[in-house]
Order: sequence, then C-alpha cells, then structure tokens
Amino acid sequence: MRKLVALAMLFTALDGFANELHSYVKIKETVAKGQLVRVFVDYAKCSGPSSGYKMANYNSAYTPNEIAINNDAGYMAASMMHFTVNHPQYPNQPLYEFIRYTIASNGDVSISLIPLNATDYTPLSDKITFKCTINESAHFFIEKK
Repeated sequence: MRKLVALAMLFTALDGFANELHSYVKIKETVAKGQLVRVFVDYAKCSGPSSGYKMANYNSAYTPNEIAINNDAGYMAASMMHFTVNHPQYPNQPLYEFIRYTIASNGDVSISLIPLNATDYTPLSDKITFKCTINESAHFFIEKK
C-alpha cells in the first residue's frame, strides 16, 4: 500500500513539472491557445527597486485572467488589483494594491506594485518594481481547470 501511495505522489509531482513553461515562447504559445497560465514568484530571488532594498522571504502565486501580447515590442503584460490590510509599508491599513506584470522576450519579468487608498484610489507611494527572471525567481505553469 505504501508503494502505491508513493507512486501516486511521484506521478502527481512529475505531472506538475511537465506543465512548467520554461521560456517566453512557451508562455506566449500557451496564452495564444487560450489556456490560463499560473505564475509563482519568489520575491527573495528577485532584485528590488534599489540596491539596498531587502525583500522579505515572500512568495506569491496568481492566475491572470487577461494577458496582452505586444508582438512588436516583444513582451506580454497582465495586471490585477486586490484588497489587503497586510501591506508591509502600511500595516493594518485597508488599501488596494495595483500590480502590473511584464514578461519580456529576453526572460526578464518586471513586477510593479502601487498601493492605493481604499477610499479614493489615490497612490499612497511611488511604484515599487521588482526584477525577476523566468525559471529562477518567476515560474510559469499551465493552469489546470
């Protein structure tokens, strides 16, 4: 019985690896087929907005509903906004966080965040941008429905 459980776990793990998208081209092809893409970001492996900026050991995973492909400029972009009271700059303060994800054809992934006032959506600070890389700090997967 233990061998069956271990074998099932192994196949589940291998299935996850088989669905990872390792390049801009593979991500673009997946989006062009109408499939959803799941993104996992390890912010500690990304570079921050300045050389002295230290990001906490923080990860995120999301599935954007819309991704725009700019073939002329060689990038894809998605954005989203969510409500939070856990923003590190504004603890316990209700706010929205607007996030733009840009995936470049050279493998760079830029993630820009702007905290917004929850009442009138005015920016609470300047944009913060993290620079990540496909397969190192940003991983892309085919989202299973």
